Amino acid sequence: MKDIILSTAVLLMLCTSCISNSKNAFASNEISKNQMTSKVKSVEVSEKTRGLQKIYTFKDSGLQKKINTDVTQNNLTATTWNMLNEEISKINLEKISTYESPTTQRYSDGALASQIKITVDNKEYISAEFDSGKPPKELAPLYNSLMNAAR
Repeated sequence: MKDIILSTAVLLMLCTSCISNSKNAFASNEISKNQMTSKVKSVEVSEKTRGLQKIYTFKDSGLQKKINTDVTQNNLTATTWNMLNEEISKINLEKISTYESPTTQRYSDGALASQIKITVDNKEYISAEFDSGKPPKELAPLYNSLMNAAR
């Protein structure tokens, strides 16, 4: 009798675990599916240290560069905007704030403190700070594409 009860309990636990994993996989798939159908409104890269602030704001209508108080507007091609959107679609935006910086030079003004903010359907996703030029590996392709487009 004990063997039957024990076997039933183990079987019940395994079934519950499988159902839970299935739900988590479905939820994860829904996040990425929703992310793909959402519209990216803007992407902003800010790089700051004492005495210097650079903000690059990318929108489908163009690129705004702000260095301290100087502001310039540049055109952004549809190809570049689409490429940035493609890079964004590869990132789990819900986890963007948890990606860790590989270096910490910004703590002692050894590097600009950088951050990426992505606005999708009026919701902002903001990365943790990282050293300029050394983003978390998950953000490296997007960061490099943004900085190349900003030149």
